[in-house]
Amino acid sequence: MAYNVLKGNVQFINSDSGSIESMVDDYSNQSITGSKDFLTLTGSNVYVKNNLGIGTTQPETKMHIQSGSAGTVATTDGALLTLESSGKPKIHFQSPNAYGGSIIFGSVADNDEGQIDYDHGSDRFLFKTAGSTRMTILGDNVGINTTNPTEKLEVNGNIKTSGITATGIISGSGAISGSSFHGAFHGAGAGLTGISAASLNLGDTLSNDSGALIVDLSNSAGLESTATGLKVNPSLAAQKTSPVNADKFVIADSAASNATKYITYENLSTGITSAITTFPPNGSDGNVQIKNGSAFQGPNELNFNTSTNILTVTGKMTASVHVSSSQVFATSFHGDGSNLTGLASNVYNSFTANYTVATNNDLMGIVTTGSAITASLASASSYGSGQRFTFKDVSGSCSGSNHIVISASSYHTGDRIDGQGIVKIQAGYGAITLASDGVKSFYIVSTS
Repeated sequence: MAYNVLKGNVQFINSDSGSIESMVDDYSNQSITGSKDFLTLTGSNVYVKNNLGIGTTQPETKMHIQSGSAGTVATTDGALLTLESSGKPKIHFQSPNAYGGSIIFGSVADNDEGQIDYDHGSDRFLFKTAGSTRMTILGDNVGINTTNPTEKLEVNGNIKTSGITATGIISGSGAISGSSFHGAFHGAGAGLTGISAASLNLGDTLSNDSGALIVDLSNSAGLESTATGLKVNPSLAAQKTSPVNADKFVIADSAASNATKYITYENLSTGITSAITTFPPNGSDGNVQIKNGSAFQGPNELNFNTSTNILTVTGKMTASVHVSSSQVFATSFHGDGSNLTGLASNVYNSFTANYTVATNNDLMGIVTTGSAITASLASASSYGSGQRFTFKDVSGSCSGSNHIVISASSYHTGDRIDGQGIVKIQAGYGAITLASDGVKSFYIVSTS
């Protein structure tokens, strides 16, 4: 190292003749104390014992380069190099076009464990660890695990993230996976291919049929899949027997290009009623309705009693084939009677205990054996008008408490025998004959 400051003792290396510069020792190691300003400093090696300041007389790190004060904030503890400026400090790597620049990170194990490298020729930034390139910036593209990215971001490997928002296309040479398909993919899936039903979250109405996605119609409530497509099948829906006004029917609105709409049961009923001409019934309750031109007629001569299920015809009734019934009552019958069956002059029935008088009972022989016997009549309307019943003590023991009681049905509400609720036979071999008016009364025809 050479310098031009002489202070104190000076060591000479040449003879004592010649210029002072030729006699000064500028090759041996020398110590300089105090503050020195060097216009030019040359040497194969420069050693600074403590801190070296460039632009500052108070360097805070091993090398402190200052072009202006950044303020009173101290340099980070442990830093070796400080670049301080009143503006934006820069490090400038200047090299020919065929080269670039590098920042290298080493350790005791390897002098090149990490590296940031820029290549002028390819306009490429390389970020390396352990001698391998991990990230590349090539023009506008960034690559992870690739040195030649072809998209704005290209990753050669798996990506793990809590969420991705993209306005363009996300593509990968491998698979894109997530914790669930609902959580992994959002938005339109028109470009997705190779999707199997087995890999989808099917929910409640879809099913997997050997990888094919099908609609599960097991609980469709009226939908059916056919060879020609999906159709509505009302028979597959639950039945409702009592519709209410708010119930809805699906219709095709002809006034709106047959658009599918609904109509309530109330509106449908109102519409149907207003569009149909109705014919109200005529006559009294029970009168059978007969078409009379464009209306109904209910003549009193043709009446059906819904309580007794008896059809009453006032006048003649004719039939081209036959009339059949368990009972037919009339004042007279006309015509061929060759097909009549069950004809008998009298029917005899014997009783030894309480009983109810049936519609086919005629002559009833009653045997009293030490106690009273009650014959209970049904309602007068249960029997034919004019139908007769004869009650006879055939044992001759009817006397005192061993009597026969004939009781009218519901006599408290109207059915009576000659105005009485009951009549009795209290004489041996006694008899009584009653007749029904077919409405609500019985009459005594004869006694003995």
